[in-house]
This record gives sequence, C-alpha cells and structure tokens, in this order.
Amino acid sequence: MIYDSYDDEPEDQFTELDEESYTAFYQLEMGQFKEDLAFYEKHLPAKGRVLELGCGAGRLSQPLIKSGWQLTGVDLSPSMLKRAGEMSPQLKTHCMDIRQLQLDSFPAIIAPYNVLNLLTEIEDIKKCLRSVHGHLLAGGVFLAEFAVLREESTLFQQGKTFQFQIFDMGDERLVKEIIRHHLPEEGLIEIEERYRLRIRGGHNSDQRRVFRINALREEEWRQIIGSCGFSVEKVYNNYTLKEADTESGRVLAVLRPQ
Repeated sequence: MIYDSYDDEPEDQFTELDEESYTAFYQLEMGQFKEDLAFYEKHLPAKGRVLELGCGAGRLSQPLIKSGWQLTGVDLSPSMLKRAGEMSPQLKTHCMDIRQLQLDSFPAIIAPYNVLNLLTEIEDIKKCLRSVHGHLLAGGVFLAEFAVLREESTLFQQGKTFQFQIFDMGDERLVKEIIRHHLPEEGLIEIEERYRLRIRGGHNSDQRRVFRINALREEEWRQIIGSCGFSVEKVYNNYTLKEADTESGRVLAVLRPQ
C-alpha cells in the first residue's frame, strides 16, 4: 500500500527476539569475528587452562582451543552454550552468573568483547571482579575488554546514534538496525537491536531486543578495578595492539591480582 505521507505510515511492529533466533543471528554477525584474538594469544600463559566469562557461542573459545589452550566457558544463555558445545566439543561449559562463579581456580581468566559492560550496576561489576580475583591462581592474569564512553564520541555529543548492517543469505536477507541512546543521568546506554528478516516468497518477520550497558569512563573503570584488588599491567585501545587511539571507545586491559 502507498500512503499519502510518512505520517500515514503505520508504526513498525516488532515482536521480542527469542533466544534461539538471537543465537542464530549472533552467529551470523559475529561468528567469524577474530580481530581481538591477537590480544589473548599475546597475553595468555602458554597453552594452559583458561576460564572465559560470557563465552556465548564459542566465538573466541574455538580458535584458542585449536591453538592448544584448555577452555572452560560460562554464560547465562543455554542456547548459546548449546551452540558453543556443538562448535567445540572440547569446551567445558557452565550456565552460571559471572558475579557468582563457583569453579576451580585458573591461571588465566578472560572477559572478551564488552561482557563487563552488561553489568549495569557498579556493585555488580565489583562482585564479578571480586569473584574473578578469588578464582585466579597466584600469579594469574585477567584479560578484559570493555567499552568506555568518551566525550569526543558522537553518542556523547548527540545522545543518539543509528547503524545498520545487511546480511544476504540466498533467499533470505537480514537487516539489523542498532539504535543507541545515551542516558547520562543513569550512566547507561540503552541499545535497541532490530532484526528485519526478509524471505523471498515466505513470511517476513521483525524482531527486536532492548538492553542496557554501563557507560563508564576509563578513569571510573580504573578506580573500580583497583578497588577490587587488581593492578593494571597494560592497556590497549585498539586491536592492532600498537598505536594509541585516544578517541577509541575500546579498552583491552591486562590485569593482575595484587
């Protein structure tokens, strides 16, 4: 139907994204992402046991296992853990809250790709870090990536950003839209991910998920990390692990228990 004006267009109707669909879409988008792998390969102890927080579908666990490390992964999504086990049968998985780990100690623990940002309360971040501290062997290392909000960023200056990606899958096409809102009073970023699946000769679907992440500054992260008994050994802010990028919203940190 053609409408006389945009005002007459019906509002988009989205259903909530179910866990199985999210796992499939996540794998489509992130399954081949390996830009952060060099950071972990560089700083992990040689071919030992590693605990991965928020392992998801095993995106990072799989190549680390192939390189000789023994991975244990924790996540809260049964669907993600099922996919991770299918991708890497050697991966030991646990459906577990990263704020309340109940496992053996490890020489290395990793929290990749902004897992810690999903903890929106500072006290929850501290609970997680204390739990990590208690699960590290003497001389162990904690490798973490987290996002920071910088004043130079478009999101900070404008309060809202929009991105989209298109994935072609033969007779199907997935359009992913990402809308971010900065909520400065709450110290959070609200993210709406919209998934528009278009199927040739089939039924289209529009699904979405809305969640929040913390929007801490790097100085705030350092303060929290120090208060939980860690020292910062090394920091990078891009995946090349070389030149500094002061406008980057990414931090990759090598942390040691004090």
